[in-house]
Amino acid sequence: MGKILDSLKGISLPLDVESKIRDLDGQFQQMETTIKALDQGRENLLLKEPSGPRRFNQTDRPKETSQSTPRLTTRPGDPTDDEVAILKVMQPPGRKLDANTIAQLMRQSLRTTQTHLDELHRKDCVLKSAPGVAQGGRPPLSTYALAPKGVRFVIDHLRAE
Repeated sequence: MGKILDSLKGISLPLDVESKIRDLDGQFQQMETTIKALDQGRENLLLKEPSGPRRFNQTDRPKETSQSTPRLTTRPGDPTDDEVAILKVMQPPGRKLDANTIAQLMRQSLRTTQTHLDELHRKDCVLKSAPGVAQGGRPPLSTYALAPKGVRFVIDHLRAE
């Protein structure tokens, strides 16, 4: 018998209640076994840890260099991955798109796209033309096209994939 049935020894119970109590006793014993196993595992872990204060200059400390960021293999004038994605959207060479259209194709905000386009223009990867005629009451937008340097980056990036 389990602990609950032992405490209710002198009381007569209906059979269905007694069977439920036996089930609960079994579950209780399983939980006690699990708790003992967890306590034993915790004690084993505590025994494995070194006692005393930990020092920062220990030799078994993991190297931080393995978790550091990798060195950049690109040059500062090269486009970032987001900018290369914009260059890919602007294909084929000679295609002229405004910032709004590029933002829609990239599923980005106009402000983010405009920032990338300005940076690409600064890096000589895109050509920026003067604003055209205003349409529908909106201010005219500049159009952008791939520059020869931008075409080279797109080709190099496609080869690397």
